[in-house]
Amino acid sequence: MMFKEPSTPLPLINFLRQYSSVSRRAILQKIASGLVRVNGTVIWDAQHALTGTDAVYMDQVLIQPQPVQYYRFHKPVGVVSTMDDPKNRSCLAHYIAKNRLPRTLRPIGRLDRDSSGLLLFSNDGMFIHRVLHPSHAIAKMYRITVDAPLRERSKRQFREGFFLEDGPVQGTIERVFSPRDVLVSITMGRNRILRRAFAHMGYTIQTLHRTGIGGISLGSLAPGAFAAMDADCIKTLVSQSIT
Repeated sequence: MMFKEPSTPLPLINFLRQYSSVSRRAILQKIASGLVRVNGTVIWDAQHALTGTDAVYMDQVLIQPQPVQYYRFHKPVGVVSTMDDPKNRSCLAHYIAKNRLPRTLRPIGRLDRDSSGLLLFSNDGMFIHRVLHPSHAIAKMYRITVDAPLRERSKRQFREGFFLEDGPVQGTIERVFSPRDVLVSITMGRNRILRRAFAHMGYTIQTLHRTGIGGISLGSLAPGAFAAMDADCIKTLVSQSIT
């Protein structure tokens, strides 16, 4: 089956990543092993540009595009933000299967195992890129509790910004529920950045719960549940990501 003509040529690796449930590493291995064909010809280049009339096969199976889908998910504490965990810990694939959703859905970003809250899922590669790319600076909201009352100088330091070992960090204290319980926003998405930032200021984050991404909020979605996002939600988030 042909796929919809894109505005620009689509690299083979992107097409296979978006429309199959196979990991990027496995796809690259299959390309290197000659198991991927386009219009009957073996393709060795993962960046091979596809057009809207190309038929793509992997392992002799026709890879067919699917309608784009977008979901909110409430990640519970204790769940690893991967689709395949070698240690057999509870991971996102379990919830995809439990809710009978297609395995081509990908998590957009991650939350560490000890954190909970909003994760977005989609099979729309361009949408995923827009949300994740740091240049788009989409704000994410987190409610956190720390092990000691936040000092005013720490709030000011977080607002003005400082450097960690892997670069700058800066955010906003949006609301104070109690001296140890605050709502913060940050546009940066590096690994465990909030936990590391507050450790730098002398605190340990005890609970971390993501409540929103851009204009999309977790709302009352139950832990472990998915909810389809409507067109207005998608438009809101995409408009915020345009630079």
